[in-house]
Amino acid sequence: MNDRAGHGNGRSLRPANGAPSPPAGPESQAPGEAKAFEELRSTLLGPEQAQLAKLADPEEQVRIVADALPGALARRGAGDRLLSAALRPTVEDNLVQTIRRQPKLFADLLAPILAPGIRRAIALAFEGTMAAIQQLTEQTFTARGIQWRMEAWRTGVPVGEIALRHTLRYRVEQVFLIHRETGVLLQFVAVPGAPGPDSDMVSAMLTALSQFVSDGFKVGEGETIGGLTVGEFTLWVERGPLAYLAASIRGTPPADLREVFQDALDSIHQLQGQALEKFSGDPAPFEACRPELEACLRSESSAPAAKAKKDQSQRRRRWARQLAVAGVVAGLLAWGTRSWLATRDRREAAREAAHAQHEQARNFLEKLRRRPGLVVAYDDYRAGRLRLLVLRDPLADDPAALALAAGLGDEAHLDMRVEPWVSLRPEFVERRARARFTPPDGVTMSCDNAGRLRAEGEARSAWVRRFRREAGAVPGVTEVITTTLVDGDEKRFRELNLRLESLRVLLSGEEEKLRPEQSAALGEAASLAREAAAAAVAMGRGTKLEARGEMFRVAAAARALAALDAPTVTLRAAPPLDGNPNIVSLRLLLTDAGED
Repeated sequence: MNDRAGHGNGRSLRPANGAPSPPAGPESQAPGEAKAFEELRSTLLGPEQAQLAKLADPEEQVRIVADALPGALARRGAGDRLLSAALRPTVEDNLVQTIRRQPKLFADLLAPILAPGIRRAIALAFEGTMAAIQQLTEQTFTARGIQWRMEAWRTGVPVGEIALRHTLRYRVEQVFLIHRETGVLLQFVAVPGAPGPDSDMVSAMLTALSQFVSDGFKVGEGETIGGLTVGEFTLWVERGPLAYLAASIRGTPPADLREVFQDALDSIHQLQGQALEKFSGDPAPFEACRPELEACLRSESSAPAAKAKKDQSQRRRRWARQLAVAGVVAGLLAWGTRSWLATRDRREAAREAAHAQHEQARNFLEKLRRRPGLVVAYDDYRAGRLRLLVLRDPLADDPAALALAAGLGDEAHLDMRVEPWVSLRPEFVERRARARFTPPDGVTMSCDNAGRLRAEGEARSAWVRRFRREAGAVPGVTEVITTTLVDGDEKRFRELNLRLESLRVLLSGEEEKLRPEQSAALGEAASLAREAAAAAVAMGRGTKLEARGEMFRVAAAARALAALDAPTVTLRAAPPLDGNPNIVSLRLLLTDAGED
């Protein structure tokens, strides 16, 4: 049976905070009035309730947003900077992820656009170099310039080409892309006007040389020709898993040029790996590799620097002035640099300290919000100081102690005001009930989310009566449930009464003196009655003994029990329970406290 708070003492239930009771609803009205009230409420609020239920449906919300989104984007317009700024991070992130997953797709899309521009840039750079050398040669009347002109007149080669040959450090003139397994030339690029052998012939030659080196010198499978020098030309070879790249270089190339070739070869394998694996003799798909090959057509030249004669005394004086000015400038720069660095370090330190303090305050605020029994009613962080208004249940953690643990105990950084508050969370309701009633061993207490306080187990009668009477007054308790709470004293009284009722006292004969077995039975009955009386007193009740049987034997039993200090005996002349006229049966009766 569920016992609600306040039941049993005749008092009406009221909310724990003293608020007035709610008005009587339709349940307390007559059936006709309740039906009319429901019809009126359905007429007035029915359409709005249906509309609100429809709006609460997630699928309906998605449909409304989907219908309104295109029109909203069109209304904001293409020139709306706020909309562009909001969409830009998502679009850029998706684009980056797509490029990482499918780099070949984007390379294929951009190759037709970038390849002509790369080729044109290389051609313009080469033409510019040739034009600069031509202009330099034509305007230089030195012995070397005259010598170059005589060589050009003798050989019939343009003077710019002669100058390029003498001033060129290196130039990549031809680049070949050759299929590794078949030796077929896949693609070939060259600088404009570059002399050289036929590209197919070079491909066949490289394949034959590689085979000769592998067979004749017994080299490993991964070892082959890396370079070959013929006259003023150098042939470099870079090998890949499915193809290799060969370059014809005039002059002396630097060592880091091989990294350029290897990067281009890796890019080709990445973009055309599938085409290389399935190559059947058609080089047309490898036209897309021209931008990577043309990027390898590099050159570097060093035009002769004219040495002007200068007066040594003027040079010394100029150097002295320049050194003096440089010293002053260097000192000013050093002082300014140190000042700027010190200021920057101070600003950086102050910025880092402010950021760390802000993170500390934010973490403390999050910790407060997660603590049960604490409510952050107001928070503001400004100028390095956190201002808080915290509502605290008396059983919750102390916010000041939490602030000290978080390193925010300084008043310069924290301004916190704490106001009392009663939390209705189940764990706090249960803790308040435990603190008030102190349940004995064997009694468990719990509270659910609806505020129902439940006690289970076995306790003394006084504790059970007090809990049933006062538990409803605990703040947050809406119902007190004691269905499985057992009154230990009442349970003990019933057990003793059952034992006493099962006891049969046999009084046979007319003699007044009791035999030993009769005295033992009456002594046991007196002991049970005294224990039951003690249990009844703990229950706040009194007790009597009732003796039933023939009057003569009942009176004898009553005199014997009174002599054994048993409770008051009520005599009842009645037929014996077992049909034996010599049997006297006993039982206990509860009375109100103080009743004889």
